[in-house]
Amino acid sequence: MVAPPITTSSTSSSITSTSTTIPTNPETSGVIITVTGAAGYLGEHLVKTCLEAGYTVRGTVRDPSKEEKLAVLKALPGATERLTFHAADLLFPGSFDAVVEGATYVIHSASPVALEVVANPEETLIRPAVQGTDNVLASVQKSTTVKRVVLTGSFRAVFGLGDEHPKGYVYTGTFFRVGLSV
Repeated sequence: MVAPPITTSSTSSSITSTSTTIPTNPETSGVIITVTGAAGYLGEHLVKTCLEAGYTVRGTVRDPSKEEKLAVLKALPGATERLTFHAADLLFPGSFDAVVEGATYVIHSASPVALEVVANPEETLIRPAVQGTDNVLASVQKSTTVKRVVLTGSFRAVFGLGDEHPKGYVYTGTFFRVGLSV
């Protein structure tokens, strides 16, 4: 699933929402997708796209009680009927067991993010991301219902850890082909 270009409606979110209800699609009606990191930049777009397609979405977030962070998602068409939020912690084994069980698909977009260069990227970003993915996949492995898992990447996979190039560096297709092998 690729999210269409989405315009900004507020400074706190990258998605635009209305309160119109989208009719359910017979092919996706009742099919549950778990989206990890639902309140993140990519997660918001994934949730929106899944709801637009008629899926029921279980979004994982660190703290479902943070209403203001989830307000834009809750206002999406179809959200009232087909979107729920579930607390989950990437670093806690078993944290995703309940939200994954019953889902047909899992889209894993949750990952630690640092917008600035961090002193120890291995400890701050890489290990937690790997451990979180391991924990999500362990929950999927226990599930009796999941048919497919989609792992998403971080913008850090493209831009590195932030200190490889000077500020203002322009990334081109040449940069991404260096050392590429399939």
